Amino acid sequence: MNIRILERILDNNLDVGQYYVLSLIHNELPINTLIQKIIGWKNALVKKDLILDINNVCSLTEKGIEIFNIINSDTLVIEIPLKQAENFDTFCINVHNSIQERIIELTGQKNRKNKSGKMLHSPLSEFKIRMEGFFKKYGKIHDYKKIKKALLNYTEEACLGKNPYALRLIYFIWNEKNGGVVSEMLSTMENISDIEETPKELISDTRKLF
Repeated sequence: MNIRILERILDNNLDVGQYYVLSLIHNELPINTLIQKIIGWKNALVKKDLILDINNVCSLTEKGIEIFNIINSDTLVIEIPLKQAENFDTFCINVHNSIQERIIELTGQKNRKNKSGKMLHSPLSEFKIRMEGFFKKYGKIHDYKKIKKALLNYTEEACLGKNPYALRLIYFIWNEKNGGVVSEMLSTMENISDIEETPKELISDTRKLF
């Protein structure tokens, strides 16, 4: 933890312990409720409307997501070249809306709750930050078509019950496990062939297929 993050924690009326619990919930890690101090930090976050605690299943509120992102802005946001920034913003809005539409189409609801009690989809601001983190961790991969297809396929599997233990989409994009970073989305993208992504009517020279 650097001094800037510590200053932001204090500026947002939190102490380090409360931020620790906020981070556990954000990363969907277990909370040791046998320690009284940790219970106190969790209760304080509930009172500040930063988390919801329903039957010991905790999740961040919109306010909690916003505060967490503000505190971690240095580590989550990357610089995108100006000529690409507009395309990136448009892409994030487009894909976020497409996911929302697909959930409504398949479930009749604006969002879907996973087995863990967490919502499948995230607010646009959190989705965009996660995508920025993906490019930072895995290089400047700009195959937007494959990213969109991978996300929509995963959304469909979750909504149709083909993947009953689906992660939240932001953790499908990338997640931290055992001290490393794992991206199920990247693995899915690698299995999507380029030919699949190329409309047949655009192939005028058959030699390009070989």
